[in-house]
Amino acid sequence: SNRPRLVQQMSTLLGGVALASVLPFISTQAFGLDASDTVSQASAGEALSETLIEAAPVLPLNGLYLYGQAAQPDQVGAVYMVFEARDGVALGAFYMPNSSFDCFYGSLRPAELALTVIDSYSQDAFPYAVAIAATEEVADADGGVSLGLEIDGYYQLPELSEGDRRVLAVCRRDLADQVW
Repeated sequence: SNRPRLVQQMSTLLGGVALASVLPFISTQAFGLDASDTVSQASAGEALSETLIEAAPVLPLNGLYLYGQAAQPDQVGAVYMVFEARDGVALGAFYMPNSSFDCFYGSLRPAELALTVIDSYSQDAFPYAVAIAATEEVADADGGVSLGLEIDGYYQLPELSEGDRRVLAVCRRDLADQVW
């Protein structure tokens, strides 16, 4: 396959559940329209855009996030996802402890985190999608409110290690100019 090794491993570990090629095509029938309706294609498209915008979750507040297939950090064989959210865009990496990592960038779409993963060896870019769900708003220690984000097959971990920060720094150095 032409996908990065780590993406192949994640797909295998998750049974392919996290991979999505594209969102299904939504026709005017999704809005109860048929050929006899006097609604133009343009207004149907506007209705679709408005519906998708309303349905789309937003990335968590700007900040650093760590998710893992294991509920604890540094579990051998588990895939971890560390990223920074900034202005609706995520930049980060997938990695396995004591192994290489692949950087990524992307944004949220309805029900998925749409990413471009950069293979650490070939530097080829590959699309990758992870199923997501927004969770209830949670009050933080500073009295603010943040929207949680559930990532299919991953646990949110509370704290980044120094290793997580080093991996994220490499991806920022390599991708920040083209992403932000």
